[in-house]
Amino acid sequence: MGMSTITATRIFKNQQAGGLGEENLLSFEEFPYIGIARTYEVDYQVPDSAGTATAMLAGVKINANLAGLDSRAKWKICDRAINEEAKLENLITWAQKAGKHTGFATTTRITHATLAAMYAHINDRYWECDSKIPPEYKDCVKDVARQLVEDEPGKNLNVVLGGGLNQMGVPVKQGDYIYCTRDDKQNLVEKWKQDRKSYLFVNTTKDLMSADLNKIDYLMGLFSPGHIPYVSSRDNSPEGQPSLVNMTAQAIKLLSRNPKGYILLVEGGNIDNAHHEGTARRALEETSELADAVAYAVSATNEDDTLIVVTSDHSHTLSISGYPGRGSDILGSDNVLDILYGQDILSYANGPGYLSHKSDNCLEAYWRKFTDKERKDPAYKQFSGRYVNKETHAGEDVPVYSRGPQANLFSGVFEQHYIAHAICYIACIGPHTTYCNYNKHPASRAVSSATYNSSPLLFIFSPTLLLLMYICHN
Repeated sequence: MGMSTITATRIFKNQQAGGLGEENLLSFEEFPYIGIARTYEVDYQVPDSAGTATAMLAGVKINANLAGLDSRAKWKICDRAINEEAKLENLITWAQKAGKHTGFATTTRITHATLAAMYAHINDRYWECDSKIPPEYKDCVKDVARQLVEDEPGKNLNVVLGGGLNQMGVPVKQGDYIYCTRDDKQNLVEKWKQDRKSYLFVNTTKDLMSADLNKIDYLMGLFSPGHIPYVSSRDNSPEGQPSLVNMTAQAIKLLSRNPKGYILLVEGGNIDNAHHEGTARRALEETSELADAVAYAVSATNEDDTLIVVTSDHSHTLSISGYPGRGSDILGSDNVLDILYGQDILSYANGPGYLSHKSDNCLEAYWRKFTDKERKDPAYKQFSGRYVNKETHAGEDVPVYSRGPQANLFSGVFEQHYIAHAICYIACIGPHTTYCNYNKHPASRAVSSATYNSSPLLFIFSPTLLLLMYICHN
């Protein structure tokens, strides 16, 4: 979720409500502090999601496509001794050691890249279930799903909400999309249930929203075989899939029962999926939903004791271009250039939309002209300057929005891995406890210990992400 996605969503959201669009602000754009994070990885100039999420959570830049392992570990090559040395602790581990509750809510699979960086240590982010691991490495490393259920810090997470029944070995009905299957035939949801007493597993909106959260300490919700469907195609019935706002609300209600605080990561992961498909409308709808989740988090928490950080692990190649007039439909065409070129206001530097904009799907033809109705279809693929079957990430810096205790630390231009260190210091957890307990620490001067003893951290993140943290100093 780079600046072009934020700008386009700002316009789109307001236009959906009948406004011109440009004058609008998304919920997190009203936060008092803004910083800029540099997203490159140890080996890649333009990053992937697992490496960048690890940087934000563990405070260390790593190689692309790995999760939870420093740069001594290599992609797709598992060495047990090297992996053991390369294992990284992160905000989730540090928060759990401090007695805080932890959890996440996502619109992707719960084993997808960003979430894997929270709890897994693995040489390939795509090893989400055992059938994806090469035979020679099956005794070297557990798949991501098993690490979630069997190992720390995954097994200690209080809230796990998203998609991914396949990866967890839960039988799904015929015709459902299957990303990977479990060769070991384990049902990891049943294993998760056996390992705890006070828990609830849900798989519909009705069950999630009617849950008595005062009676449980652990909540898992899996609402689809793979990623949760896009906003435009989601089943909004009580038997369907919850919104990101629904999941955020229930997560905060459960986690906030802990007087020592909590960390909640909320991911609008389908923003990334929509961009990869070249479908800008879907990406804007998903970003709009993320903004709604942020708005709920703001309304449900206290700025005096809750740090909210909204950022992205990386950007995408979306562009807003041409010379469209003020108030032009952001999903429409440039009213000047369209006469000659069929110009979309939104386009991609690369992606699958290139060929569909040729009149006969070949490289020698003229550009096609699309109607406004066609452009508004959620499945419409915006023009791309170069054909690739899957749009790529982009390498520019990403914004970081923050509010709450010491949010001013997220100002200026900084390395992406700085985010973890700043949060660690503000929350007084992990390796920075020596400094935050120093009597000149800003928390000790600005906020009473009583206030911090009832505090969290919310991290909203994705391809767009919200990290919500209820901060607690003892």
